Amino acid sequence: MNRISTWLKELKNNRNEMRYAKREMKKGYLYQLLDMFQLRFGRSKLGVAEYYYFRLFDDNMLSPDKKREFVGWRRESEIDKQMNLGDWRAIANDKLLFYSLMKGLHLPYPKVNAVYLSQRYRYLREGVLLNSIEDIKDYLKDKSHYPMFMKPIQATFGRGAISALEYSQCNDSIIIGNGRTKSIDGILQSIDSNTTEGYIFSELLRPHPELERLCGPRLSSVRVIVLLEEGLPRLFRAVWKIPTGKNVIDNFMHGRTGNLVASVDICNGRIERVVTGTGSSLSVRATHPDTNKELIGVSLPYWSKIKRVCMDGASAFSGLRMQHWDIALCPNGPVALEVNVEGSLDLHQIAAQQGIYDEKLRNIITSLKIKGNVTRNFETS
Repeated sequence: MNRISTWLKELKNNRNEMRYAKREMKKGYLYQLLDMFQLRFGRSKLGVAEYYYFRLFDDNMLSPDKKREFVGWRRESEIDKQMNLGDWRAIANDKLLFYSLMKGLHLPYPKVNAVYLSQRYRYLREGVLLNSIEDIKDYLKDKSHYPMFMKPIQATFGRGAISALEYSQCNDSIIIGNGRTKSIDGILQSIDSNTTEGYIFSELLRPHPELERLCGPRLSSVRVIVLLEEGLPRLFRAVWKIPTGKNVIDNFMHGRTGNLVASVDICNGRIERVVTGTGSSLSVRATHPDTNKELIGVSLPYWSKIKRVCMDGASAFSGLRMQHWDIALCPNGPVALEVNVEGSLDLHQIAAQQGIYDEKLRNIITSLKIKGNVTRNFETS
C-alpha cells in the first residue's frame, strides 16, 4: 500500500510533465502509465520523475528495448555496488589521497599549494600545511597566493568549491570567479562548515585556448567512464561538461545549473550532441549560449592524451571496475581532477539520449556475478 501511495504522489508531483507528454508527444495518460509501470518493475527500476527526466515518453526517439537500458538512482546504486569494491572507495572520495597516487603514477593533477587538515596525523609531501582557521585566514590575505582554487578534500557536485581570483584589502574580501566578492569571514565559515577531512588550496587551472574561444574563460572538463574487464581498462562512455553564464564550475546538477552537457565520441573526442535542462525543459543546442560558437562536431583537444591518462590511471585501481574520471582541458594538456564512483550516470544518458545499461555493461556484471558465485561455492566446499 505504501508503494502505491508513493507512486501516486510521484505522479501528482509530475502532472505537468504528464500533460506535456500528452500535448506535445500525443502520448495518452494510460500509455504513459503502462510505460512507467514496465520500467519501474523491470531491470531499469526507473521512478516516475526519472521517466520524465529522460524524456522516455518520446516514442519517436526511443524503442521499448532502448528505454529499458536507461537507469535511475536505484539501479545506478546497484551497478556501483556490483562493480566497485567497498574498501577501494576511499581513493575516489579523498582528493588528497587521489593526488598522492597521481603523483606516484607520474600523471598530471592540479598543483597543491597548501592544505588544511582536520586530521593532524595525515602526511603532506607538498605545499604549505595550515593547522587552523587562523592559518587559513592569514594565507587568504596574502596576495601572492592568487589566483587559487579551494575545495574540500571530501566533497561531491562541487560543494564548497571556490575559484578565488584576487584578495581585496579595502573590504577584506575575495573576488571569486563569477565576478562577485565574498568576505574572508564568509569563506572561513564555509570552510569550517564544509570540511570533515580538510581543504585543498591548489593552482587555478585555465581552459585550453580553443575551448575558451568556444565557451568563455571558465574551465571545463570531460567525464570518462572506464570499465575494467579482466583487469584491463576499456573506455566506455564520455561527456563534456560545459559551464555557462556566471557559473564557475561545470557541474550539470540534474539540469539545475543551466550548464550544458555534451556526448563525446570516445574514439576521436568529437562532440555529437549537446543538451541543457531535463524533461519538458530539455533543449538540444548546437551553439554555446554565451559565445554563439558552434559546438557540434568540435573535436576536443588532446583527446589521445586524455584517453591515456584515464587508461594509465584506471589500471592502478583494480578494485574499482567502473571508474568515472574528471579530466580538465588545459593549455598544456589534460589534468586529472578526480575519479568517482556512482558518477552521475544521468549525464551520459541525457547527453546522448542513450541508456547506460546496454549489452556490454550487462555482460560484464553477469560475468562478475558468475565468478562471485563460483568463488563462494569453492570457499564453502
